[in-house]
Amino acid sequence: LKRLMNSIRINLLVTIFIAPYVFPTRGFVPKFERLLTEKFQQPVHIGSLAGRLLPTPRLDFIDVSIGEANQIKAQLARANFSAFTLLSDHKTISSLELVSAQLDGLALQEISTWLQNAAADKQYPIAKILFNEGKLDGNGIQLSAVGGELNFNSTGNFSTAKLFANENKLM
Repeated sequence: LKRLMNSIRINLLVTIFIAPYVFPTRGFVPKFERLLTEKFQQPVHIGSLAGRLLPTPRLDFIDVSIGEANQIKAQLARANFSAFTLLSDHKTISSLELVSAQLDGLALQEISTWLQNAAADKQYPIAKILFNEGKLDGNGIQLSAVGGELNFNSTGNFSTAKLFANENKLM
């Protein structure tokens, strides 16, 4: 019995650590595209999907675009969750990281509205959006290495916003 219990524990640990890397996720992409299209109230395209449970749960959306004219494009959009939120009805996203995102500078007001709508979602609210190595492009002006953090209150409104250009380059 002791050997059986040890074997079950080992198999469970192997499954928890390895399954996210070998589990086929391609079939889930259309479902997430529909869910995120509703959340952002804009068309969303996802190239591929990956995820993990440990040490903290997260979903990685690879090659993402949001908006009719791709006003937001990101190489990676990572949704981070706490383990406890997976057990609740409201799956709070502790942070949404946008890596190598390109934002259309002419659509910033629209993008701001989309992000607030997404943060205010009742079932999957977003507490914080982080930008890393992004670009802001509009009217021939391009800011590179843009980063920042947008924090939202429980109603989806901005509570704080910090944006910066790491390299302070204007191209």
